[in-house]
Amino acid sequence: MELLPYLMAALAQKRAAHNKALRLLDGLVQLSVKSRSQTAAPASPTDRDRYILASGVSGGWPGWAGWHQNLAFQTDGA
Repeated sequence: MELLPYLMAALAQKRAAHNKALRLLDGLVQLSVKSRSQTAAPASPTDRDRYILASGVSGGWPGWAGWHQNLAFQTDGA
């Protein structure tokens, strides 16, 4: 699970951290999903595709195996 980045006082490239936070927020607050029963990552997702992970999540979503009822979304090609 990815957390929102903080803007620290001495942080280099504050814009990059801020933009990342905005992309993550956009993915969370625009809650429309393509599927609630997806157990594997789609072959060719597009930006802004969102999925609620179903029980039995497997490959394609590295680090998400065993998780379910979480939100996965595509942003900036990842």
